[in-house]
Amino acid sequence: MDNNTPENKLESAENISDEVKDKKKKKEKTPPKMSDMMRKMNRTLKIQTAWILILSIAVIGLAGCVFSDILVYNYAKICINSGNIERGVELLNSIPHYSATADLLDQYKYTVKGNIIRLGTYEQDGDTGNGSEALEWIVLDYDAEEKKALIMTLYAIDCVVYKDSYGAVTWETSDARRWLNRDFIRKAFKGNELGMIIESDIETPNNSKYNTKGGNVTADQVFLLSDEEFNKYLKGTEHAIGYTTQYARDNGVQSGPISGTSVCWLRSPGESLVYVSTVSYVGELNSMGVYSYSYSCGVRPAMWVNVGE
Repeated sequence: MDNNTPENKLESAENISDEVKDKKKKKEKTPPKMSDMMRKMNRTLKIQTAWILILSIAVIGLAGCVFSDILVYNYAKICINSGNIERGVELLNSIPHYSATADLLDQYKYTVKGNIIRLGTYEQDGDTGNGSEALEWIVLDYDAEEKKALIMTLYAIDCVVYKDSYGAVTWETSDARRWLNRDFIRKAFKGNELGMIIESDIETPNNSKYNTKGGNVTADQVFLLSDEEFNKYLKGTEHAIGYTTQYARDNGVQSGPISGTSVCWLRSPGESLVYVSTVSYVGELNSMGVYSYSYSCGVRPAMWVNVGE
């Protein structure tokens, strides 16, 4: 009998096809090997363990930071209570995000020379549509006995003529003095802020180099520094330089195109009563001064404020 007939070949092909199908079905039903399952479980376990470790480290780190902040805060309180207020404030400034820091720092912000504080508002960015901006001040001095601090604006905030016409002038008779104690103070402060400002006896010494007379003692709430005060508080410091606001530049202050600094008025006379001492672009005292009727100098108001209970 011939097995190579077309009928036999077809039957053989069908048998082979059935065998292939059976093998595929068996393969599909065959469970994965134990080793494969173990590998998958180990991989999953490692991933979970890694995440647990990462989360644990984060929690421990956060707890450590909080504990560290508590220690710094408590040590700062010890420094303050023992009279080392400057060190205490320095420590508080190192933990600004700790919840209790702000309240304690607020009590002592005026007591540390060089601190930057905010008080009052004044137009600074040149955009009057968004309202006035908070005024920033540098703490120059602190009188612990009288609980008062001497502060001066961080920036040259406006352009004001010292005397609006040619002629001899002292601080007492200057237009700058009237502007500071009338226009500026009314514009910058309200309510309790006004109540903080102390009216002080302001003595203007003679020019330290030319001996030009400084004039009479005045009673002022806001004033400009004298030559002597500049040398005492600002000479050689980063705050000696008068950086200008956009508003001051818009109002005519002559500002360096790159540095953004200006010549700023002091209240001391210059080489004669037609001149007024100034601070240069680079923060140096100019005892010879510039003409009092110059319309390009900046002003950095200063004042004593009551910071007691």
